[in-house]
Amino acid sequence: MAREDSVVTPERYAQGFNYPDYMDQIKVNKARFEGFYDGLTLSAEDVSFFKELSQRPNGPAKMMVIGEDWCGDVVRGLPVLARVQKLRAFRLAFSPGQPYGHHERIPK
Repeated sequence: MAREDSVVTPERYAQGFNYPDYMDQIKVNKARFEGFYDGLTLSAEDVSFFKELSQRPNGPAKMMVIGEDWCGDVVRGLPVLARVQKLRAFRLAFSPGQPYGHHERIPK
């Protein structure tokens, strides 16, 4: 498969947070994030899948997760990815999505 240019530069990836640091800097829904994380357990099948995925020849080596703490989908999804990160299947960096403010349009 041909690799397309990524909008995630090595510099931007390096600025991403690990999950504990991301949790330290969020301002909205922190208790909900923690509740979803604490209530989540990956099944043996999930663990096996993610470990196998990381060992594929073109499998992911790292992933950047971009999302805002006010977004319900992020509140539910990010704890899942944080649990996957604990498997050390691949590296994850978490990054706020919009440096321009809540619901503002990003200039072109």
